[in-house]
Amino acid sequence: MPSPRRPWAAHHRRQGDVDAAVAAARHAFDRGGWSDLEPTARAEILARFADELQQRTALIIESGTAGRTTYPTYG
Repeated sequence: MPSPRRPWAAHHRRQGDVDAAVAAARHAFDRGGWSDLEPTARAEILARFADELQQRTALIIESGTAGRTTYPTYG
């Protein structure tokens, strides 16, 4: 299916999915762990995540536009 040139998450989201994601994030934050980390530790984790995301951008784009899940694109 051709891309509608809209953000994928906005195109495919359902309100229930959004509500569930927000509730899960709130639960995780309230439970501690992330919210208990020092800001520098959070920054290091986010930097590693950004590096991984940047390295996998092509796979993410391919999987979103080719109608496949990300699992098969790892090959």
